[in-house]
Amino acid sequence: MMMIPLTAIQIRYMRVLYQLGSDRTVKLSEVAEVLKVSKPSVHSMFCKLRQYGLITQNEHGFSQMTELGKKTVGEYEKQYEVLYTFMRDVLHLDEEAAQDNALTLLGSENHSAPQLCQGIEHYWQEQREA
Repeated sequence: MMMIPLTAIQIRYMRVLYQLGSDRTVKLSEVAEVLKVSKPSVHSMFCKLRQYGLITQNEHGFSQMTELGKKTVGEYEKQYEVLYTFMRDVLHLDEEAAQDNALTLLGSENHSAPQLCQGIEHYWQEQREA
């Protein structure tokens, strides 16, 4: 599947939706509370995510991930886990730094994170075989 290129902040919002429950509707205020941002900020981001077809919004203002959104965030989650774990366990970054750096790499404009993840997985494979 070709991943929709998202910025680090868009990935952060999608991850929050995923963590709150990918199969349920979510209120703007729930996302705002988790991310510690204003409801207008969430509304603005949700408009962008709807344009990509990643979320829908019902007549009551509740948002939910589409199938495309679930697949997209699932792919980003896999890569996030590889990057985060490598930075935390191998590079010994603290949890917050590992999280921030993983998201920054995933949202980079050159979209090189998939290749980096493959390299890390190859490194781990070699370490297990050594």
